[in-house]
Amino acid sequence: MINLSRAVRLKSLLSKDEVNQLGRHKVSKYLYHLTSAENYKKIQESGMLKTTKDGCFGKLEGIFMTELKNFLKNWRCNRDWASRGNLGYLLLKQASKGKSDLVMLRIHASKLDHYSLKIRSQNVLFNKNRHSSATKQHCFEGEEVCFNKDFTKNGHALEYVYEDNIPLKSVEVVGTVNCNNVKSHLPPNATQGQWLKETLNQLFEGQPEKKMLDYFS
Repeated sequence: MINLSRAVRLKSLLSKDEVNQLGRHKVSKYLYHLTSAENYKKIQESGMLKTTKDGCFGKLEGIFMTELKNFLKNWRCNRDWASRGNLGYLLLKQASKGKSDLVMLRIHASKLDHYSLKIRSQNVLFNKNRHSSATKQHCFEGEEVCFNKDFTKNGHALEYVYEDNIPLKSVEVVGTVNCNNVKSHLPPNATQGQWLKETLNQLFEGQPEKKMLDYFS
């Protein structure tokens, strides 16, 4: 059941006047998690993709994932995080943790408990009005996943936060990439967007998702 007071509060976070009162929600078939090769070895050893605490706010804990179409369309340059550049590129840097090898994981959304799945908008997270009470609650707690369509309609870059560990059997390796190899395919003055596109091209090589990279202009 949707918390109606939260639905009303969302109006202050979205650019439109209405929030759909959806009793059901639709999540893409797959969600994606990017990590370093070193961390993936730890995942294999434990048999679990484990939750971590949010490095920015420290209160939201979970497995942080993206939906591919939203990532390709909205995790770019935006006035809400203008000084930081390309948000997708920043995610690559954060996931690599200074290492040269990255692993892209594909998670079957149907195997997740949707009551443990939340969303959080990067636009709200980086917005200059982030200190308002509505924004703080969104950043610290996330929102019920049933509101994903409302944020998507407003062009928000969404992350999905799963509040429990995910068994390795529900996770697939899509691809791996060496960042030094990416560099060798780029001009010396490559933009962050070019870095991101080439990295994704190599991560999704031979996978059906690669055709979605056409969302990049």
